[in-house]
Amino acid sequence: DQDGHEVSFGLEWFKNLRQEYMNDGQLDMFMQEYCNSIQPGDPVFESEDLKTYADFRIAKGQVEIQKREDGPWVPCQTFLGVDPSTRQHERADWCVLMPVAVDDGGTIYQLPYKRERYGRDVHRIVAEIFDLDSMYNFTKVAVEVVGAQDYIMGELQRQMAVRNRYFSVAEQQSKKGKDSKIFSLQPRFKSGKLMLNPSAVELVHELIHYG
Repeated sequence: DQDGHEVSFGLEWFKNLRQEYMNDGQLDMFMQEYCNSIQPGDPVFESEDLKTYADFRIAKGQVEIQKREDGPWVPCQTFLGVDPSTRQHERADWCVLMPVAVDDGGTIYQLPYKRERYGRDVHRIVAEIFDLDSMYNFTKVAVEVVGAQDYIMGELQRQMAVRNRYFSVAEQQSKKGKDSKIFSLQPRFKSGKLMLNPSAVELVHELIHYG
């Protein structure tokens, strides 16, 4: 029972998903996410690993990152990840539009992002994507597609023709659960290859208390 609604899944789906987690050596994550088995232990993300960069700017249509104050400005390519949710109720998942910049060395810099409950207002989600692209000039936009969320892809394609503004769009399909995807960020943070925007206070809090 979740939020007053009974939710059930097929046994075959459950077994196949469990096997996928086992193949990845992540059965504990499966137990936490799908079996409500909370395992006490160390936090996934340590605060000292969640490093921030100094600043970013847009110069001649390109995002540049300053890792440290008074340091050089590094030109980057930019990408957008779209994790949609078209559920309507007040406890629905957030729809997240996460732009990032990537330098030539492969370091990823999180840029100011959008997180709202848009419900089924696909037109608004797509409009936000175009607004962000006007600012950051994305090399590619990746949209996670699950079920009815493929409507976003169709509306994106239609709006590109209407606006005569085109960018590369890719469907992102993931069979892994939320825990698995989030935990995979830990090595990047640990190695300093993923850095947060200084304004991402809420995101830092959520990462530290995740699990």
